[in-house]
Amino acid sequence: MNLFSILHSTRRRPSDSGGSRKLVPAWEYQTRGVVWRLLPAPGGLLVGEDRDNTSKSVSFFCLEEKTGNARWKNVAFKESWWIGIEAIHKNIVFFHEFARPDLPDHKKIIAVELDSARELWRNEELKFLYAHEDSVYASKERFETSLVFELDLLTGAVVRELGNETGYISVLRDTSTFKQNDDIEFPRPLATQNEFHKRVLRHIPSGKICGEVEILEKDAHIVVGYYENTSPNPFERELDQHLKFLDAETGDLLFRDVLTQKAKEPVPDLFFLRGDFIIYIKNKNVLRAVKLSNS
Repeated sequence: MNLFSILHSTRRRPSDSGGSRKLVPAWEYQTRGVVWRLLPAPGGLLVGEDRDNTSKSVSFFCLEEKTGNARWKNVAFKESWWIGIEAIHKNIVFFHEFARPDLPDHKKIIAVELDSARELWRNEELKFLYAHEDSVYASKERFETSLVFELDLLTGAVVRELGNETGYISVLRDTSTFKQNDDIEFPRPLATQNEFHKRVLRHIPSGKICGEVEILEKDAHIVVGYYENTSPNPFERELDQHLKFLDAETGDLLFRDVLTQKAKEPVPDLFFLRGDFIIYIKNKNVLRAVKLSNS
């Protein structure tokens, strides 16, 4: 079963240098399998996909961003493997299945209430396109074209058939589900080097970095992510994935973590910022949050 634990409330304490104050994780949440997807949701929530490769089963969870408390977890459906999170719009999480297990094309729509994980409606025939205001737009393949339908957000009832009005659909798409995560900030590559960056780089082993160094700045903090090649063989890669939190003024190390070990390839976007929380995945199955302020 899922192991869930609150580590500590984020607090700061004097560092060895006497100037900066240390950070600690605010909370962590451990899954049975791999955290395959993690989506921010309205109301300070996070919705995740827990995929267990051994049992070929997947379940879903919803956490409160500030505390790590599970609003719901271990939510599963009749289809135990070929199912995933499609999108989140307002107070609804949409799930999809697949047209066929051996094809990546999505099919079917399952609408679930965000707060309770209660199923609101499902459609076995249509493919989710996106949601906009109080409507869901979905399509159905028909010979060499596809028909587009507008559905009621809360009931799934067909409001109208739009035919193949691709121009109308494209205009709505620009302000739809795909644009709702403006409160999420991802790191950027550390491209230039100046006096400011020298304070960052002194915590990074020169000559062993593989891929880009990523950096994210928030108020008095700098968060740095990078991969270090620890293989003794210069022709092989055994990459350790590091995350370090620094004081922006002094460059002092406030907190550090190793996210994974002996990876073969570097993956960008090691972490993201939402509000005051840096959120990242450790060892593929531990979701962890560090709060950057005392407020």
